[in-house]
Amino acid sequence: MQRRRPRLPVVHHAPEAVARSPRGRRHTRVAGAICAVAVGVLIAGCGGGTNTQPQVDVGPNVGQPIGLADCHDWQQANVEQRIGTIHQIKDFQSGPVVGNSAKDPSGTGSVLDDKDAYNLFNRWCSQSYARGFKLYHLYQRAAGFTGEPPQ
Repeated sequence: MQRRRPRLPVVHHAPEAVARSPRGRRHTRVAGAICAVAVGVLIAGCGGGTNTQPQVDVGPNVGQPIGLADCHDWQQANVEQRIGTIHQIKDFQSGPVVGNSAKDPSGTGSVLDDKDAYNLFNRWCSQSYARGFKLYHLYQRAAGFTGEPPQ
């Protein structure tokens, strides 16, 4: 004697099935309300306030804010722009390191000698696979191992 398998209903048109269900209508209303609130928050966050855009024109650099500059930008830049970018990264990296209290910094970040940083970027950025590597990431990792406190 063979056992019959229970028959499972198949939904051919999911939106229609959800719309017919009282539970589905409630979920649709809740989802709509959540979307409306999210759009309101996004719109409210746009506009006014201080300009938080990074400054690109703060001296010679590779043409990108230091948080966006990558090996491709390094390869396109001239020596003056490269050195300017190193100085910007170094200025940022040498800032205070905040420990448990923002009012009481634990020290300052480690930095590389300008020549070492220049050689680091030249070495990494000469590799074709590294064209998207962020310069500040390369700098921070190297400074963590071989850097010294700023002078």
